[in-house]
Amino acid sequence: MRRTFFVVLLGLIIAGGSWPAIAHQAPTTATQTTQTEDLISANNQFAFELYDALSTEEDNLIFSPYSISMALAMVHAGADGNTATQMAETLHFDMAQDTLDSDFLDLQTALNAEVEAPEGILPSELNIVNGLWNHIGFPFRQAYIDLLQNMYQAGATPVDFVSDAEVARELINNWISENTNERIENMLAPGSISTDTRLILVNAIFFKGTWLAGFDPNLTQDGPFTVLDGSTVTAPMMHQMSQSHGYYTGDHYQVVELQFQDGFTQDAPYEMAMMFILPDEGAFEEVQASLNAEWFDTAQQELAPTYLDLVMPTFSHESSLDLIETMRGLGMTDAFSAELADLSGMMEDGSRSLYISLLLHRANIDVDENGTEAAAATVVGVSVTSIPLESLEVAFDRPFIYAIYDRVSGSILFLGRVINPDS
Repeated sequence: MRRTFFVVLLGLIIAGGSWPAIAHQAPTTATQTTQTEDLISANNQFAFELYDALSTEEDNLIFSPYSISMALAMVHAGADGNTATQMAETLHFDMAQDTLDSDFLDLQTALNAEVEAPEGILPSELNIVNGLWNHIGFPFRQAYIDLLQNMYQAGATPVDFVSDAEVARELINNWISENTNERIENMLAPGSISTDTRLILVNAIFFKGTWLAGFDPNLTQDGPFTVLDGSTVTAPMMHQMSQSHGYYTGDHYQVVELQFQDGFTQDAPYEMAMMFILPDEGAFEEVQASLNAEWFDTAQQELAPTYLDLVMPTFSHESSLDLIETMRGLGMTDAFSAELADLSGMMEDGSRSLYISLLLHRANIDVDENGTEAAAATVVGVSVTSIPLESLEVAFDRPFIYAIYDRVSGSILFLGRVINPDS
């Protein structure tokens, strides 16, 4: 059975009113075009800063920084003044707005491209879809709506949030379910859309991938996993003998890259992979604190094909996050203040009556012998005021960190850690 992961980004609520084993190939050297390099660097830098802010508790973690960046980019397109400045600084959007929008479009187009593969190869299926639901007759600035449709390819659907809020909620929930293969259902709870809601933006990312070199389920057996306090738990441990994977060792850590089957596709603009970072015993906090976008770039460059005797747990976990205080801590404060927020670029009359009132994120992941399956959802609500040949053993039998990313562009789609696979 092929394993899959799915990402959903439930984007923007604006309220108004009163207002199989395959021979491994060497890592590719392809790079993303310079037009999107700055955006990819910005997204990855934000990814690790957000990881650092979220990793204060000793627990498993999974989230989609790419989805959060894209959602907030669509909000940023309607922001102005100090609100826009803070958002840009927090998200590292150092480029002009039109460049930011076109870069997201270029990257989305590349990741959505259809690819050809030889018979028997299962390339990753990656699709990014945006949706827009706007309240009938509400005076949004048409240029803002056009921007979301043209640059973020958000299909627009007029709805009546005042008279039929629950009907609109069910319509949007069904759209999310359909675009995530029913992985994310009932994203919007009853009552989450009120008569004050004026706009909902949804970004859905769908990914389906199979390991380039799978694990033999017959070799999986229960084994010990040492958690941070030194105690052990029992987890199903996968084993893979003498497979060549990307590998390198740094200061108090080892890195292993597992690829999906995109390497055998023809002219694919993306090549999905999953990186696992294994800190030495007693060095988890030190290594975790050292991770950033520059480290990630270096790690990709240093990976070399190495024959590994690989031991790794199957794992499954979910994170539910309220991100408002986290984003405030990263410097994005005004957007959440009814008095200070400036989202006037969304309004035809340029009024400053909107602010972000809700920023929730939920993600889950499953990893087993065949591949990876994951889902993520983010809700943003806006309201108004009124290599050696010998085998090298690498055992992920203690806490580790991981990232799911595109090897061509370097874009990180998921970032997380496993503290206790049995949690």
